[in-house]
Amino acid sequence: MSKKGMQAFSAGMIIASCILGIAYFLSGPKEMTKAETAAETKAVTDESVQQHLSDKGQIAIPRKDYEKLIAEKESAVAKSGGTSQAKSQKAPADKPFTLTIKDGMSTADVAKELENAGIVSSARDYATFLVETGYHTKVRSGTYQLKQGMSFKQITKVLVK
Repeated sequence: MSKKGMQAFSAGMIIASCILGIAYFLSGPKEMTKAETAAETKAVTDESVQQHLSDKGQIAIPRKDYEKLIAEKESAVAKSGGTSQAKSQKAPADKPFTLTIKDGMSTADVAKELENAGIVSSARDYATFLVETGYHTKVRSGTYQLKQGMSFKQITKVLVK
């Protein structure tokens, strides 16, 4: 294509873009149908929220009650003390757990198995750790020996060998 042909093509593209832009900005707002208008103006009521929560198997409580429950939980944890938790974690740390990862298992499945065995406290946290550190693609199928009380890094080091 010659220089003149390229310039003509470019000028045509610029003119077409300008025409489309003008048409877009000069056209009026889209008129909504009655169904769209009704859906947009539908008010959220307490009853609809309660119904939605009950459908999901959840409940709503006032903030005061929530804060009271949190305070009670914190006081119960403080009463039980950190020393008893440390002892309970050290005692089963010697107890081995055999994890078998089968072909086709996702890292979420592996994390759930570890949570069920008490190796990790949260399957979601461990799965997130694997994704964030890039190890989610390196976990291999096989049989592994793990112990309670291992950190995420220690567990991952065993699973990616």
